[in-house]
Amino acid sequence: GSGKTTLLDIIAGLEKPTGGSVQVSGSVGYVMQHPGFQEHLSFKDNLLLEAYLSGLKGEEAKAQVELLAARLEILPFWKKRYSKGSSGMRGKLSIAAALFGAPQVLLLDEAFNYLDEHAVEQTRHVLLAEKQRGATLVMVSHNRDDFAGLCERVIGLPSAEITAL
Repeated sequence: GSGKTTLLDIIAGLEKPTGGSVQVSGSVGYVMQHPGFQEHLSFKDNLLLEAYLSGLKGEEAKAQVELLAARLEILPFWKKRYSKGSSGMRGKLSIAAALFGAPQVLLLDEAFNYLDEHAVEQTRHVLLAEKQRGATLVMVSHNRDDFAGLCERVIGLPSAEITAL
């Protein structure tokens, strides 16, 4: 590819750039194209685990998990084992997990790929609310329509490099 996912990995601090540097001010939430959720756990337990890993504890973690699950309509498949969930269900879980702690920067790698039309619209509303809260959205997509109403600038990577910003 042209390096879109690698660029997000560098912004997230998961990879080092081969040249130059990247500085991010504030916390980062990352919706990965292939997240590493626990296949044997339920959607609820995976989200609780993500809450704990992000630093939330006890009742605060449970409250945040329930709030995000409601916002992204995860509750209907709450108790289903992750391995039995559809790609769309998994995508919603990844988006919810990235929102813990109200990050200042949200990295979204093909976040709408496996979502149906209703889930895309619902996710757009959630992301728009995050943007209005002051979060910066950095989205990667093959579909230009994904950016509509969410992004103020669009950068193409036709030759695997950004020449201007």
